Amino acid sequence: MYRPHKETQQERIDRLTQEAEKRVDQEGTAEPYTLERFRKTMFSKLRKVGVREFDDHHVQLVNYIVDVYEVVQVLQLRAPNQETLDKLTLVLDKLQEYTVFHFGEEEIFFEKIEYPHRQTHIAQHKAFVARFLEIRREIAAGRPQFVMDLFFAAFGWLFDHINQHDMKYSRYVQDNPKLLTSLRRSPPKPRPS
Repeated sequence: MYRPHKETQQERIDRLTQEAEKRVDQEGTAEPYTLERFRKTMFSKLRKVGVREFDDHHVQLVNYIVDVYEVVQVLQLRAPNQETLDKLTLVLDKLQEYTVFHFGEEEIFFEKIEYPHRQTHIAQHKAFVARFLEIRREIAAGRPQFVMDLFFAAFGWLFDHINQHDMKYSRYVQDNPKLLTSLRRSPPKPRPS
């Protein structure tokens, strides 16, 4: 029985990179893959889940990944100096903090809408955070070559997760439009004293 080959995350990244490198401008020369072009490519591939709060979160996550990409470009050109490593730490801190915040907000949302696949989705969040922290430990141990691993993990995972797995809860919400309406009408929760 024929089974189509399922593209791995690294194969997908390699394919996308090769496609980008093959693009040529009107003069027939390869277009440079600038930071701005990378940003535009990322946003063109980002799908909306239809929940404004999370669509906004996803945009911010992409912005942080673009920031990581900017540092990765510098690290590919020269040996890391303290300024570059400090910038890397700062952008990774921001990406990590925002990712954990976003996951937490999604998980609260899943509970409120009683999303039937929430446990699987939450397990994916936990696996990503664990991998992210593992790679950060390698970087902190003085092995900045793991920055590329972190970048590709974040880049590949984010788009796979949003464009495939988050779209599942998106469909659930679209199939049950009263869910969002009831959430908007919920009275505010009392603050603990």
